[in-house]
Order: sequence, then structure tokens, then C-alpha cells
Amino acid sequence: METNLTRTDALILCEWYNDVLVDEVDSVAEGVDSMEQALYLRDKAWYEVQGFLISHPLPVVRVERLLSAVGASYDWEKKGFSLESAQE
Repeated sequence: METNLTRTDALILCEWYNDVLVDEVDSVAEGVDSMEQALYLRDKAWYEVQGFLISHPLPVVRVERLLSAVGASYDWEKKGFSLESAQE
């Protein structure tokens, strides 16, 4: 697969990928801003990403509305997510 990743992009992605493989740690690839970066990671079996490709930063109120729309909420005191269906 041909990509337009910059040398810096590729080096950062390879460093993260190697760290995860060596340490067997679950990790989220941050700063995924292009479809090319996401496809590169998918080809490496890395499925947890965040970055502008997914969403720009959102106000708390907007995040709470989005969570509510899918039946989830965030407990700011406990710092954790919950699903409404799990509470029934």
C-alpha cells in the first residue's frame, strides 16, 4: 500500500507500534489526523485511534449529549463511563 506519510509520521508510528508489541500494552494511537495514517495503523492491526480524523475537541456539554445519544454517560467524580443498559 502506498501512503503519503511523512518520514516523521512513519517514525512515530513505528516507535509506538514497536513499544506496544514489545510490552504487550494496549495503546491508543494519538494524533491520527488523516485517513492515510488510519489505514496504515489498520494494516498493522491497530484499531484504537484518536485525533482530528475522528473529531476535533468538543465542549463537555456536546460530549455528554453524544454519550447520552448512545445510552452512555461519564461519571466525572469516579472518572469512568457507564452504559444505561448495564445499569438495568
